Amino acid sequence: MSPSLSGAVLRLLVVFASLLLCAPPMAWAAPSAPGLEVRTLSSSRRTTVVAAGTDGSFSKDIDRTALIEIKMTPFSVPKEGFDLEWFFVAKTVTGRERWIFDAGMRHSPSGREKLTVQSGPVQAQSDRRIDFALRPLRTEEGTALAYTSVITDSSSGSRYEGWVVRIKSRGEVLRIEASLSELKALALENPLIFDKALGLPLPAVPQPE
Repeated sequence: MSPSLSGAVLRLLVVFASLLLCAPPMAWAAPSAPGLEVRTLSSSRRTTVVAAGTDGSFSKDIDRTALIEIKMTPFSVPKEGFDLEWFFVAKTVTGRERWIFDAGMRHSPSGREKLTVQSGPVQAQSDRRIDFALRPLRTEEGTALAYTSVITDSSSGSRYEGWVVRIKSRGEVLRIEASLSELKALALENPLIFDKALGLPLPAVPQPE
């Protein structure tokens, strides 16, 4: 190599090194999201009669549980591994309120998992009340008073709605799957609700100066 050429190469190396020294630090790149498959294996219901009357009235407790299978397959694994989280969601029988009634998590260093998870029970109550009242009843002879029954059915508590599964690494959500599109939208828009269900520390609220 001629002296002039070697000098040019040396100058290029010096310029390249100076650019590296002056360049801002590279931003952290999030790991690629693993493959995630979730399916419902079963959804069961158990009814317990708490009270029953000879007139046909009753009071029942209804417990519902769900069993799901989760399969996670990594494409690349960060040194911190992954956190696999699952949530079971219920709605009040009136449909006005939604809440997470069971949740859990597992840390996966390899990112390869296959497990079944059963929820705890979500409970509702069903009641039937039968009242008897004197009401006028038309007969061939005219009108007479007779006892008639009035049936009133009512429900309270919550019903099972569905599940949400998240994959995280370094505290960042990489993947979300859910049994319903509205539950997936809820998990995307309100991640702190799901963090709170797991008892994870929430970000500090800025205090006014």
